[in-house]
Amino acid sequence: MEDDQRAKSLRIIKNSLMIILGSAINAFGIDAFIKANKLAIGGFSGLGLLFNYSLHIPIGAFIFIANIPLLLISWKIWGKKYVLNTLLGVISSSISIELLSSLVIDFADPIMSSVYGGLFAGLGIGIVMRAGGTTGGTDILAQICHKYKGTSLGSFYLVFDTCVMISVAVIYGLKVTLYSLVIVFISSQIINYVVDGLDSGKQAFIISERPELIGDYIKNNLHRGFTYINGTGGYQGRERRVILCVVPRWQIFKLRQAVTEIDSNAFIIVSTAYEVYGQGFRKPN
Repeated sequence: MEDDQRAKSLRIIKNSLMIILGSAINAFGIDAFIKANKLAIGGFSGLGLLFNYSLHIPIGAFIFIANIPLLLISWKIWGKKYVLNTLLGVISSSISIELLSSLVIDFADPIMSSVYGGLFAGLGIGIVMRAGGTTGGTDILAQICHKYKGTSLGSFYLVFDTCVMISVAVIYGLKVTLYSLVIVFISSQIINYVVDGLDSGKQAFIISERPELIGDYIKNNLHRGFTYINGTGGYQGRERRVILCVVPRWQIFKLRQAVTEIDSNAFIIVSTAYEVYGQGFRKPN
């Protein structure tokens, strides 16, 4: 029991430090590249940038103040634990953005600012999310709309960010908007990679007349486990042994080529397994 409590405490400390680190990296991307070149990003950070450009309101102060009513609503809906997890991200993001506000890395070509701004902002948010945290803002609004209106999270983010980009276009013109869209795209891809990519693998279902040979290849050449699943063909009604296995992304090409060589008529279904835990992959936290 004592060891379990210690492990839990260490996990909380580790996740808290990751949230703080991720918030600082996100702030670096916003201050050094996005704000320094008068560009924008989605979410509450994007709104904060617009208010900063137009009314000179500090971005960190805007993010913190705008999140207060959302945190109070969240406390009522989801309770103290949810708010505490979110509060650390909100506070560390707000403070980091203000502490790094004097950083300026100005490129002659704005596309470089867009690329690096999106990279660091996405990396930071991805680390925060991977640690189980959030920087509040649109995350809270999206979950509230999902709970009471049934709106999907992805649809809400898309609509909200679209509104921010339309505002950017109206105020600062199409050129700034296009550069800002590059930031939004890159940051979203980096977030997906950080949150899912490190643990992702490829899941393969293989239907073949020679399942034993394919199983031997997976075991002896790829050094991976697999499972035989008994199935019945829907067209001919024949009993078949279906192979289910999960391999790292870089091994799927070898597996696909080997299956084709062993049985050119094999039926293969490959999909992405976003989180894979266990022997040969990442251990659960």
